[in-house]
Amino acid sequence: MPKLTTKGLHIKFFNPIDNRKQILESALLVTNLLQKYEDFKSIRNEKEKQKALFNKTIKEIKLLFKNLEYKELPEYKTQKQKISKKTKEIKIDLKKPITKTQLELELESIKEKLENLKI
Repeated sequence: MPKLTTKGLHIKFFNPIDNRKQILESALLVTNLLQKYEDFKSIRNEKEKQKALFNKTIKEIKLLFKNLEYKELPEYKTQKQKISKKTKEIKIDLKKPITKTQLELELESIKEKLENLKI
């Protein structure tokens, strides 16, 4: 059986600038997707933390309510109370301070390379 040897292979690219541009554009898309995925993972982790905190608080409320003695509660008369339908809207700003991550730095460098190729 003959031995396989690895020799260099030379290929000529027609329009190498176009090929390089396409590779950089695809790298840019992949980097954007990775960045969105990282954001998704951080949001999912924060959601899980908040859910655990909520469940812990509910358990604590239930325990306190069980331990509450009814004699400590004041007596109340059953009267119909008017319930106001006015509600307050609470706006929560979930934006975190902007810091450049490794992905963002890489994204900027790829964009600069694309701009240089467009010349």
